[in-house]
Amino acid sequence: MKIRQYGYIFFAAIILFCALSVKTASAASGTCGDNLTWSFSSDKVLRISGTGDMYNYSAYAPWYSYYSYYTSVVIEDGVTSIGDRAFANDMYITDITIADSVTKIGSKAFYCCYKLNKVYLSSSLTTVETSAFSFCPCLKSAGPKDSGCNIEYNWAGEIPQGAFNCSTLTSITIGSGIYSISERAFDNCESVAEYLVQDGNNYFSAEDGVLYNKAKTKLVKFPYAKDWDSYEIPDSVTSIEEYAVYEYAYYTVEDNFTDGLFYFKNWLLKAYKGFSGSCELADNTAGIGDWAFFQCDDMTDITIPGSVNKISNFAFFYCTGLNSVNIENGVTGIGSQALSYCTSLAEITIPESVTSIGTLAFSGSSLTSATILSREAAIKSYAFTYCDSLEYVYCYKGSTADNADLYPEGVTIIYLDEAETEKGSGDINGDGNTDNIDAALILKDLSTLVSLTEEQKAAADVNGDGTVDILDTIEIIKSL
Repeated sequence: MKIRQYGYIFFAAIILFCALSVKTASAASGTCGDNLTWSFSSDKVLRISGTGDMYNYSAYAPWYSYYSYYTSVVIEDGVTSIGDRAFANDMYITDITIADSVTKIGSKAFYCCYKLNKVYLSSSLTTVETSAFSFCPCLKSAGPKDSGCNIEYNWAGEIPQGAFNCSTLTSITIGSGIYSISERAFDNCESVAEYLVQDGNNYFSAEDGVLYNKAKTKLVKFPYAKDWDSYEIPDSVTSIEEYAVYEYAYYTVEDNFTDGLFYFKNWLLKAYKGFSGSCELADNTAGIGDWAFFQCDDMTDITIPGSVNKISNFAFFYCTGLNSVNIENGVTGIGSQALSYCTSLAEITIPESVTSIGTLAFSGSSLTSATILSREAAIKSYAFTYCDSLEYVYCYKGSTADNADLYPEGVTIIYLDEAETEKGSGDINGDGNTDNIDAALILKDLSTLVSLTEEQKAAADVNGDGTVDILDTIEIIKSL
């Protein structure tokens, strides 16, 4: 009988404890801003009320210990921001309603909310910080209440890195006020089949579900779930962002590359970081993507065929072993920092087809000479900054390259002969080698000790400036 009596007492104690726990949880409340409070009741709704900004949290918000007691969150009118990590790792939240007074959502505010499937966003949002909705694998809709959208950005400004990292999203609409999208804003959005852009956006456009910049010269995002085979890259596209194509962003093993290179259609988007030796691009390569060869330290040389429209931004950034770059006629642009910090690259010839050379295009490289055959290329003022070894620039008199302000102090500009731009081989004596003997022949000719024939003078004009002089001797000695 005592055992049974104790059993009843124990059972009653459990019921009383649960009742007190529910009562305690239902009555829980506190502050979360100078003028903000939080509370929830038996309807399983956590409410944030008051006026002003919410506090930022480095670990867990004060309501986190009660996360199993609520499934919905309502941010009431008057609240102006949602703090960093405010609801991070809240595993029971399924939906959130955010009042129009909210203008900012902090970093990782809803990070790892595994059951979150619906967010009603404020129409006044101006800032959403990094990873605000990352790793919300059930999120299927986000936008103004009753908008019916799958996910719609209405805030103005930037969509930051990792803002949405959701495998369930199928459609993303870029709001009219967005002017910047982080390259990895939509990591792991493997179900997205289309991007859309609201009317009035001055920075982005979309066609057939693909996201471009406004002028459609840059491919910004290609939907992971879109069929590749039926898509053709428009001729207007001159660059593709580094993480525009989902598969490319996550290729990390050599087996996913063909001969060390990854192509998207006829665009070379990535070289395997362990790529070494000479690089040979496909004949029909139309472009080289942003950061394509970043830190390919063991690559030694490359020929860029004339079929390539533009060498994109950062394409060969920090390729420290690259010593030879042959740019064929037909290439029209060299992007910002395209060949920055190529510390083994001593000389470059820029063909006449190039119409633009971007900011810091060759900064930090080891160039000693640059030949610019283009007469009207738009050259950014910092294209050759930190090229401390640069000694000579060969160009046409009166061309855009004929401007000492474009180069480091002390650079000598040498004019190309309008009728003849081909450089001499340096093999003056015809023995099959270019060496000290050939350099000595130039010096003897200048001293009238010997007289070079016209054929020998053509070979002696190593720098291609139309004149045989001491500069040609220097070029030969430098090449030894």
